[in-house]
Formats: sequence, C-alpha cells, structure tokens
Amino acid sequence: MTLTSLVLASLALAIVPGQEDDPKPKPETSLASAPIETPEPVEGGEAIGGLYRSGPIYLAAQPDPETLSRLAEDGVTVVINLRPPEEMDSVPFDEPALIKSLGLDYVTIPIGRPPYAPRLEAVEQLREALASHEGKALIHCSHAIRASRLWAAHLVKDRGLSRDQVDAFTQITTGGPARVEQFLGADEPGTP
Repeated sequence: MTLTSLVLASLALAIVPGQEDDPKPKPETSLASAPIETPEPVEGGEAIGGLYRSGPIYLAAQPDPETLSRLAEDGVTVVINLRPPEEMDSVPFDEPALIKSLGLDYVTIPIGRPPYAPRLEAVEQLREALASHEGKALIHCSHAIRASRLWAAHLVKDRGLSRDQVDAFTQITTGGPARVEQFLGADEPGTP
C-alpha cells in the first residue's frame, strides 16, 4: 500500500459518521444538567431508612422491592448503586434482576472501604451515568450517606455549587456535612 493510499484510508476512517467509543447516544436533556433543587424527604422513605428527592434525583438508603417499583412508576430510568459487592450479599433480593425486570438501567459505582474508597473517578462515573439518561435517577447506598456525599461532590465539581450550598443539602439528607474533599481532594474549588 502506498503512502497516498494510507493517508486516504485514514481520512476516510476519520470522517465516518457515528463512529464512537460509546454506542449509546447521549440524550439532549440529560440528568447531568437537570435542575438542582433542595432535597426533600419523600413520604414513606423512612420505611427504608431514608429517601429524598432533589428535582429528578432520588437519594436513598437500600431500597426494597416496593420502593423500586414505586420509583419506576414515578419515572426513574436508572438506578445507581454505590454499595460494594460484599455489602450487596446481605440484600434479601436480587436487586439487578428486579431492576432489569422493571425496565430500568442499573449502574454500579462501588464506594466503601478500600479498594472502593471515595475517589474522583466515582464523581466522573456518576456524571457519565447521569449524562447518559433522561427522566429520573435513584442513587443509593446503605443509609443515603454515600449517595448524598457523591451527589454533593458532583454538584461542586460539575455544577458549580459551593461547599456551603452542598453542606446545606447533606444536612437535610444525612444530618451532617458533605465532606466532598473525600472525592475531590482538598485542592478542588469549593473545598476547604
């Protein structure tokens, strides 16, 4: 093959439309740019240990099958589970299978003890999961604490909220500060 043939072949590949690493198209109005609202407790959420809604985002403790079904009916399109695999062993039902049967997408971003410690990569994974979905999302862990803190780190890093704003949000959902430095490091804007 001549040099000219190689150049023409590489140009042809470069202009082929639709060639991307991610075959799933990103929605025009994704959850990553959804309105941000002050979290509010959801009626009945105390039965699972906490369920809060901030616009189209639900933050929750470990949901039970009834809660997952109710949220699917309310327009949740993706469930983002932050519990590492060893924590899921104690859940008395097959969460991924139930979520699939409800027609929802299921994303896992394990956060917990090493090797799953809070990290910037988790914030980036959350942003990608939200950017790939429309409708509503459920982000959950065991007690809504990790879910609230990861959501807060996303709001600081990707949405420009201040540390004080996200601390006010997590005060509602967890009773404490956001501690976004766990995910973002101390040098990230908006962190101490």
